[in-house]
Amino acid sequence: MEFTSRSCSEPPSLRVARHTRLASNVRKSSAADDSSAFLLSPKAKRQKVLAPIEDAVVISDAEDGGGAAGREDDLGGEHPDWATSIAAEDRRSLLSSTAWLNDSVIDTAIEMIAAQKANLRTVPSTVIVAATTKKTSGDGPVREALRVHLQDSDITIFLPLNLGNTHWVLVYLVVASKSAVLVDSLSSPVHTRQALDMVRAFVSRFLPDTTSTWDQWTFAMRLGPQQPNVSDCGVYTIVAALYQAAGIPMPDTLDGALWRRLVLAMMPPPDPATAAAMTKWGVSASPALLTAEDLAADDRFRLTPEQDSHSPPPASDVVRLRGLVAEYHRRIQSVENLRTTGLSQIRARRAACAAKMDRLRDIDRVVTCLLAAAGDELRRSEDELAQMDEQVDALGRMVDLASGAAKVFWPTANAIETARSALTSLVALRRLHRTRIVAATAFRDRLGVVDFKGPEGVVEAFLAECAEAEEVLRGGGFV
Repeated sequence: MEFTSRSCSEPPSLRVARHTRLASNVRKSSAADDSSAFLLSPKAKRQKVLAPIEDAVVISDAEDGGGAAGREDDLGGEHPDWATSIAAEDRRSLLSSTAWLNDSVIDTAIEMIAAQKANLRTVPSTVIVAATTKKTSGDGPVREALRVHLQDSDITIFLPLNLGNTHWVLVYLVVASKSAVLVDSLSSPVHTRQALDMVRAFVSRFLPDTTSTWDQWTFAMRLGPQQPNVSDCGVYTIVAALYQAAGIPMPDTLDGALWRRLVLAMMPPPDPATAAAMTKWGVSASPALLTAEDLAADDRFRLTPEQDSHSPPPASDVVRLRGLVAEYHRRIQSVENLRTTGLSQIRARRAACAAKMDRLRDIDRVVTCLLAAAGDELRRSEDELAQMDEQVDALGRMVDLASGAAKVFWPTANAIETARSALTSLVALRRLHRTRIVAATAFRDRLGVVDFKGPEGVVEAFLAECAEAEEVLRGGGFV
């Protein structure tokens, strides 16, 4: 996130050449009645059309196609200074999730984004810093360009701001409504005050003759996704410009690692030496969408000297971005479909499991109640059985006694038969009672040792896993 001024890493001759080309383009623009365009405003008839991001970033040529010949006067030739001056280490910063982006990468990316819409302009961050620090180097070309292009008041100016050499934010100026809007991925009152001071200095220095005084402007802050680390502020600044250019709201969260790869793909073709150095680096992606092998096997992500020797102008890299984002869009859609199916399945399993858990708890309550009653009933049944045993024994002795007496007293035969019948019935009843006692004992012995709390704990653990999986799928950890 540390701010590295272009003037510190850029050779003076290159910087002078860039400013000279800038002034030359402005003079051409004035002489041709604004038919040419400086980087802040490419020709309207050669604009690229940026489709909404949710439909995938689709960049198509308008009217004359904006090919190499058509873009040459807009971008200063096939290899403009701002493309070839991006050093290898600056490009490499896009491959690391912890590397800070400097002004070279951010200015270039936002310049390319602004070039896609006729009503968008941008000012290099170094010029904005100069406006704040009262330096005048480079003011002339930018001031003249803004004077020419502000003749059309329906424009928006992107201002990438570096706050205290430690943090990047985006401010866009809507000239028609005289409003300045801040997008900060690490919102704080300190950042807001710093951005306000820089924007006030810029407007007072560059726009007083063509618009109005700062007192007539409004300054507001637009809520946007907040970065989860201390290294992605530059990435979020670029993405904020892209979403604003597309005219759609930013999502609640961003995948910084993924966007780094997209910005790298969007960068203009490097010089052969830089391209050769980049072939030694592997390109990885966020595991939420792609693996490193997925990207490493894709030739679109390998910038080789052979490819560079026939490199088209920078617009082709934007076309390359179209294919990249279209592929991401396809994969994201697949993941979204999978996520929807996964959520449905998990919720169904969770509902079924919860229902089974409820039924299990109902059974537990019933069994516990029955086991408590079974103890009393078993004791009562055993007591009754003991009484039956006594009755059977007594009745049996009576029958035996009656049978012996029947040899002497014939009339007692009927009584003996009755006693035997009663004995048979009592024995049968005792047998049934014993069977009942055996069943009651089995119920107690088997269900009494069942641990209903154990299965309940297992099911509750499974439910917790389902809830966690649902949260992951719903919160984006899976996508």
